[in-house]
Amino acid sequence: MNDGRVPLVTERVVLEPIELRHADALWQAKDASLDELRRWMAWAEQPRESHDGFVQAAHEQWGKGEWVFVVTVDALPVGTIGVDRYQPMFSSAEIGYWLRSDLSGRGLMTEAAAAVVEYS
Repeated sequence: MNDGRVPLVTERVVLEPIELRHADALWQAKDASLDELRRWMAWAEQPRESHDGFVQAAHEQWGKGEWVFVVTVDALPVGTIGVDRYQPMFSSAEIGYWLRSDLSGRGLMTEAAAAVVEYS
């Protein structure tokens, strides 16, 4: 797995390694999608402190078995995609993601996932 903190650029999205500066915009994107997210993502209804704690921890854990990217469209953070549980011996890992609901169904996350897999 690559440990460099570099943005990944595709045709329609830029994946930025997560940083604290992303917290506010990600919170807003999560709130805009809360009705859809709460069904599948237990963390969606957590308080702001938990959200900020996740952003902080994801930033600090970069390259230590976890890599979280912020999905941006037109320079606006609209979700995240992350790789964790990396097992080099088996060349395997898990990918988790979410995207602001009004952008779903356009293939943006498929594009993002392909870039993350190539990065790894």
